[in-house]
Amino acid sequence: MDAYVIYCVVGRPPAKLLLTIPVTAASTYSSKPLKWIRYVTGAVLGAEGTLRTFGINNEDLDLDDEEPVCRKLIFIPSLPIRFVDPDGLNHLASSQITTESRTVFRAALEGRDVCCVATDDFAALCEASHLIPHSKGSEVRSFFI
Repeated sequence: MDAYVIYCVVGRPPAKLLLTIPVTAASTYSSKPLKWIRYVTGAVLGAEGTLRTFGINNEDLDLDDEEPVCRKLIFIPSLPIRFVDPDGLNHLASSQITTESRTVFRAALEGRDVCCVATDDFAALCEASHLIPHSKGSEVRSFFI
């Protein structure tokens, strides 16, 4: 798949894979895909920042480029990261009471990820939650991995 791959240092280094966005999706939403990718990444992380090439030099990108050559990017936040509140996207917030499905969800995450994907702390010490509400359907999640 031809995609933009966005990394970010979340918690402790090294940079971690944050988003994978198909080139066709980025082009669908904006004639300047890098500006759109910076916006989406900032929205997920709750912080403004810049996009650079991901590699040895982390060079600045021209966000006005309509067809960027580089597909491997790193987001450099200018402020501390504050992940988006998943309930902010959901007008019917679910209960905080532990249910069987929440318990199964948490167990599945702890089985899959030893460390939290957001903070790199041990998963058992973190709250299990969807970064993007699963109930919003495939349109919202189709370009997020």
